[in-house]
Amino acid sequence: MENERNKHKPFWGPPRRASDRCLTYGTREYTAKLYNILTTETWADKCANTSIEIKGRTHARPIRCQDYGSDRGIYGYWLVNYDEPECKPIWDQFWKKGCDHLPGHRRWESILSNTYSNSDMPEVCRSTPGTLPSGEHFTTSTCIGSWRGWIGQWDVPDSSCAWE
Repeated sequence: MENERNKHKPFWGPPRRASDRCLTYGTREYTAKLYNILTTETWADKCANTSIEIKGRTHARPIRCQDYGSDRGIYGYWLVNYDEPECKPIWDQFWKKGCDHLPGHRRWESILSNTYSNSDMPEVCRSTPGTLPSGEHFTTSTCIGSWRGWIGQWDVPDSSCAWE
């Protein structure tokens, strides 16, 4: 009986990128087709509970499952946030701006470089870590798309900025 059950154990086909698009800093979506499901089985349960190995790491379950019908099959989707160097842009030189944006804070700005085309740029910009020249780590306060590229802005507490 156990041998029969193993013959009908679902498994994933080779994982591949769902697209070249970077979803956030260092993250892409991968997909794979689910095989070996009996017509008497619930595909959603099998999809949600079948693990896969992607780039040497095991993922217990997909973030979502999609049934594309009998012609295309059932697919699982995973977020892979490791070993995606094309999805790791960096901040260029930081510019020290004025104190007029938020009382007691100084604004810093930088342009995001090494970006990958077709990425979700507002989200990639927002999620890219930055270390200001002071050595402090801050998440991006604002991201603005401009003709120069994506500009990150940080409003950082600064005692030299008077409260007005």
